[in-house]
Amino acid sequence: MQARVPAVRLTFALVALLFPIQYLIAKRLAEPYPAIMMPGFGGARTDSSGAYVLGKADLVVTFRDGTRDSASLRTVFARAPSSQFWPVAEGILRPRLAPAAPAPGRRRSLARFLPGLQQFKDHRWYWAGIAPETSHWLEHRLLELFPRRVPASATVRWFTDTVRPSGGGFAREEVLADSLVVRW
Repeated sequence: MQARVPAVRLTFALVALLFPIQYLIAKRLAEPYPAIMMPGFGGARTDSSGAYVLGKADLVVTFRDGTRDSASLRTVFARAPSSQFWPVAEGILRPRLAPAAPAPGRRRSLARFLPGLQQFKDHRWYWAGIAPETSHWLEHRLLELFPRRVPASATVRWFTDTVRPSGGGFAREEVLADSLVVRW
């Protein structure tokens, strides 16, 4: 029992040291994952008029026989942790405006120490099309979800869903923001 006391003290010292480092990373770069402490939750994000804006997506599969079916992204990404499936889906299946990541420079020093963070930031803002590995994974995942049906294409539609206070109730508006078609 006495031999564990130094290990416990060292663990508490490391945690006390890592909390401020994680806090700085979260404030200046991005929320680290995995994290020592849970992220902050600011509540519902509303604009100045009180409207609540959220993202929404659906996936429609067209099969080789011409039929169509839909699947939720939650179903497609069922193996991903619930807290991470949406950022993962957006990162690999949602087009962005900028075509490619900027040329390497000072930002690459960050990539040496935190490669996952740099890749996350690049995929968050820059788009060079769907990766062949992602296309291959999606095709095989759809074959699992729809046995005996061969997918010819999948269309992922991304919506902006806005809910506004209106006359004692709420009005809802759904607008198509982006779409991606993957063909095999």
